[in-house]
Amino acid sequence: MVAELAGTNQIIARTKVNKDGSFVLSLPAVATPNSTLYDFYVAGNGAYVVRSQVAVSSQGGASTPPLTNLDTLSVTTSTFGSISGKISDACSLATKPTPVQAATLQLLVPDRSKGGSTCDYTRSSPAIPSNCVVVASAATDEVGHYPLPATPKLSQAFSHIPFKLPEGIDDYDLEISAPGFNTTVQEVGKSKKGFDCPTSAAKNKVCSFGLEHGFLRGSTSLKHPNNSPNSLDLMYYQLRVISCGIILAVITAMAAGCNGFGVGQASNPGSTPNIASQTSYRIVGAIGTPFQAVISDSRSSWLVSGTIPTSIVIVNDSPPDRILVNKLTNDSRLLSLEVITGFSVITLDSTVSNFGSAVGSVGGKLPSIAPPASPDVRFYVKNPMIGLFTGLIEDETMGFAIMSRIPAVILFDSPNGGHSGRVDGIFNQVSFAGVFDIDLTIDGRLVASVSRNGTSAVVKGG
Repeated sequence: MVAELAGTNQIIARTKVNKDGSFVLSLPAVATPNSTLYDFYVAGNGAYVVRSQVAVSSQGGASTPPLTNLDTLSVTTSTFGSISGKISDACSLATKPTPVQAATLQLLVPDRSKGGSTCDYTRSSPAIPSNCVVVASAATDEVGHYPLPATPKLSQAFSHIPFKLPEGIDDYDLEISAPGFNTTVQEVGKSKKGFDCPTSAAKNKVCSFGLEHGFLRGSTSLKHPNNSPNSLDLMYYQLRVISCGIILAVITAMAAGCNGFGVGQASNPGSTPNIASQTSYRIVGAIGTPFQAVISDSRSSWLVSGTIPTSIVIVNDSPPDRILVNKLTNDSRLLSLEVITGFSVITLDSTVSNFGSAVGSVGGKLPSIAPPASPDVRFYVKNPMIGLFTGLIEDETMGFAIMSRIPAVILFDSPNGGHSGRVDGIFNQVSFAGVFDIDLTIDGRLVASVSRNGTSAVVKGG
């Protein structure tokens, strides 16, 4: 029995069912009369049984602890198969297919007691019907293949999918997403040889797909010539394009050097210095696994604790960078580290060892770990538990455009030249997935917290 935060693949608790079919789960929740919404599913020995948007409350001031009863969940027997394939850039399929690295795939099953019988992408809010439950997750490797290899002690959920579908449901739905690409939902059905994807354009209907995106084409006017060895890229904000479309524009641009993420100086246009590409890290694997990471660039270092999955972004980075991630559990759960510059995964490292570690680096060899960041400014984008966001992180003189997956920790290196002063962040969800919940801490002290039921939020402090 598995419990997830509603609408996400964030597993909060799981337990084995007793021989008599009973089970008990202890879950964190807000106090009654309020509640926290959870999704539940049964998996392992038969077809999936799902329950969506179930309200769970803690005791609070009530005289007795509230009990959430899921009633009887009838599991039908089933044989099992696997789902695998490759994710590519749809705009490159006509020439040489380009793999999409670190794409996320989620297998969805609808709860018919709460809504319809499909999880088709709606292109509105919510993008996926709220009665759909994530029952299995996977990610692509550096050549676009999924799922990642299993180990003797750690299986992959996509390698153990029931052929038997819940009553009234004709097929599974597979949600595929990746930074910089349109999200898509595709059908997965049973065939004579296992599973196939009837909407796939691949040979024999194998579950391989191309993700679409847009292009931006235009001209720029720079106040000063680029005399540095760094290339110049445009800073842009949330452009929505269907298919492999091209946007034509004539733009007066600020100099930037970060593959679609950049820095601007509004007080003195044209004087913006070139910067390194956005450096970010994605820590994935067995959901809920705790870790501790030591991250350093050439002038600052940070100690970050969290659970899988977590994204970590360095703003105003000063390469070279190095990261060491230590798994805090004495078991064989998978921890993988993706090192990302711009949109590209440049290195991958994984461990399944007890208290194992993964390492990565950017921009060459770092001679030594830098002193702790001072001031230590961090934005914690905590909710919603899934989705992409864009942001503008600013101090009193500079602004940095970023993009990342949620949940995320944003480390602002040396704001205001390493001195005290104002910092703020403007955040936008690419597709609305729930309430924005963001904290700003400076030197370990919470200075601002924002919770907004919308697609945008502003956090200010300093």
